[in-house]
Amino acid sequence: MEIAAALGFPCTVLEEDVLSVPGLASNPRERCYLCKKHLLGRLKTLAADGGFAAVLDGSNADDSSSHRPGERALEEEGVASPLKAAGLGKAEIRALAAWYGLPNRDAPSRPCLATRFPHDTELSPELLRRVDAAEEWLEGLGLRELRVRMEGPDRARIEAGREEMRLLEGKERRERLVKKFRELGFRRVDLDLEGYRCGSMDGKRRGGRVLTLLRG
Repeated sequence: MEIAAALGFPCTVLEEDVLSVPGLASNPRERCYLCKKHLLGRLKTLAADGGFAAVLDGSNADDSSSHRPGERALEEEGVASPLKAAGLGKAEIRALAAWYGLPNRDAPSRPCLATRFPHDTELSPELLRRVDAAEEWLEGLGLRELRVRMEGPDRARIEAGREEMRLLEGKERRERLVKKFRELGFRRVDLDLEGYRCGSMDGKRRGGRVLTLLRG
């Protein structure tokens, strides 16, 4: 909202309970398609009512390299992706945003919270809030590239950028982390020593090296 105001764009917020979309709460592999199909339908209605000629999305050229079932919804609904059409990837987009002086040029990637859960596990508002609160707390430590992956309803695996792993070092900081995550309802917390990996929940995760910070 602040960015829209700073750039002089009118902004409308749609309140949506996406977990009520049929089939979405079970977190199937096509979850992103179900969600986007629903939301794009709402946006197209809003656009038509407001006299807008098109609905755009922010996909970029780098998005083609990962599992993105939502792209099918974009095609079906006739939504344009101008950044992707121009062949612009994340690095080019950030460079252009910096050149134009946009306030969100360095904003970290934060995809849907449902991506933190294994496919075919039930999603709930409580679990989504727990992940959101955990990531927000880690951001307060200075981490930017991070994910709190849910291996179970009370089990978390923290992925952090390799450059940011140092922010989780030290006995005092890890004790604070354990205390906070226990308060949030976690009973086991692992630090993934392989670091942050985009889309690591999309397929069957190979066993990796972890450091267990909290157990039981």
